[in-house]
Amino acid sequence: MPLDTAISLMLLAAFVAVIGGSCLLAALIVRVPPEVPATATGVVLASLEPQQSPQLPSVVPDDADSGRAAGLVATDADGRIIDTDQMARRMLGCSAHGELLASFLPDLVDADGTLRAHAHEGQLLSADGGACHVDLMVVPRPDSGWLVAIRDGGPRRQRLNRLEQMALHDPLTGLPNRVLFADRAEQAMALAERRDEACAILMLDLDRFKQVNDTLGHDIGDLLLRAVAPRLTEALRRTDTLARLGGDEFAVLLPPPTSADEAVEVARRLVQAMRPQFLIEGFSLGLGVSIGIALRPRHGNELDALLRSADEAMYAAKRDVLGYVLAGQPQDLGVIRRPALRTDLERAIEAEGLTIHFQPKIEAATRSVAGFEGLLRWDHPVYGRLQPDMFLPVAERARLMGPLTRFVLDECLKRQREWRAHGYRLEVAVNLANFWLRDEQLIDHVRQALASWGTAPAELTLDVTEGSIMADPERSRQQLQRLRELGCRVAMDDFGTGYSSLTHLQRLPLDEIKVHRSFVAPLEEADGPARVVLRSIVGIAHGLGLVTTAEGVESEQVARSVAELGCERLQGFLIAAPMGADEALAWLHRWAPGVSRAAA
Repeated sequence: MPLDTAISLMLLAAFVAVIGGSCLLAALIVRVPPEVPATATGVVLASLEPQQSPQLPSVVPDDADSGRAAGLVATDADGRIIDTDQMARRMLGCSAHGELLASFLPDLVDADGTLRAHAHEGQLLSADGGACHVDLMVVPRPDSGWLVAIRDGGPRRQRLNRLEQMALHDPLTGLPNRVLFADRAEQAMALAERRDEACAILMLDLDRFKQVNDTLGHDIGDLLLRAVAPRLTEALRRTDTLARLGGDEFAVLLPPPTSADEAVEVARRLVQAMRPQFLIEGFSLGLGVSIGIALRPRHGNELDALLRSADEAMYAAKRDVLGYVLAGQPQDLGVIRRPALRTDLERAIEAEGLTIHFQPKIEAATRSVAGFEGLLRWDHPVYGRLQPDMFLPVAERARLMGPLTRFVLDECLKRQREWRAHGYRLEVAVNLANFWLRDEQLIDHVRQALASWGTAPAELTLDVTEGSIMADPERSRQQLQRLRELGCRVAMDDFGTGYSSLTHLQRLPLDEIKVHRSFVAPLEEADGPARVVLRSIVGIAHGLGLVTTAEGVESEQVARSVAELGCERLQGFLIAAPMGADEALAWLHRWAPGVSRAAA
């Protein structure tokens, strides 16, 4: 039907929201007067203000105001452009009307000429040959073909891209997050299954990051994480995916085909990449990484199974000097590495290469300092900082437990004497591994150290865990009884994570129990079962005449809660992170609530 005989208004599209404005645009077909050239589209725009009655539109000529939000296009029945207005040409960067003629609007109609949708996304080719993303709103033309309102979809596309980036990537490092990593892993595993090949997942945990975060602050920690991401990425292949799962935990996906040897080689490169120091805001910071490796189908055919296997191997890697472990392999330092580590440990003991870090404990009621817990550390020149459970088995087999015990006791009691010289009479606690509980010379070592440094036995606390006691319950009980007879205090560390047997509390010669952080952290909530559990633990301890210390106190809310529930002492990062001996003394001088001082 010719345009000049059309007598009714037809809706071209639904109202189109103007970006940044309050008005709505409606594109309408109208009867075109005879004086309008036949080449005109015969399409006009009417402005409808919200809560106003619409006015009858008038024909908008091709040189309409440039502030309009939508361009207008007429196509034939096959979707080829036959006419446009100036706005459409301006949107597409075309200087002449002819540049758009016979261009094709893809995805507008099906092969049989059926309109796919009245409103959808599409693309037009701009004058420079590039694709212009547009939002299309379509109605049939009376005489044949289609009338299309086109709106620049670029801003919306950018918003969608930003939202997608936020939803699928870690905002701090820009790496894929857990959601995107899981999606890519599922795809890789499906591909591996179809090809009957293997793929691998590596779980990474940064060593010593928490210490940096707690001592230097979260701002430095965030900068450090940003620096870690590109260093890890550089050690990977282009086809690998590195993701940050949260905190200091990362994951790597090695797509098929990947062999166990290739996965181990990637892990080796990642460990190597983390060895150089990071220079962050003037601080030279050293980190390590522990990596667990799991392969499909060797360790499972489901993503959850692979993640569990890799996670377990990652924690095993923290005890392995190489820094990485393939899931399922024997968790042992190995006959090749063990002699070298033994030699290094001998040299470290002789040259004072081992260190003790100290974390304070305070009285919950007065906030005065009660003492420090000494924590053994070894900064290995090659493998970085090693935790005690990584080298104590080597010390036991190499018959180095005697020298190591003497070193720990001497270092702790030496520092305690320095504190006394500055007027601070404080307890010091030393962790006893299960190896030390089996050492027949332990009592002699303790007695000699107390005498050498002039320490009153009651100012030395020996911490033991339930797990170390259960390795040989009767022998452990006898050793602890001898320490009590010597005058030392005995504390059960990490109470609640092992057997938590009331029989142990009755039979063991204890002075104190230290409640594990897993019972303390939930107290951030005002109410809940954690309060009931902790109140019961404290009640039992008090009934047996034991002092209770809450571990892992990291906020004032938790500190107040545990104090209200009856815990006498607090320990955690709210008070201070573990620190070197000199730092501990400086911290004592700064501690505002006061400390327990020696009598004048």
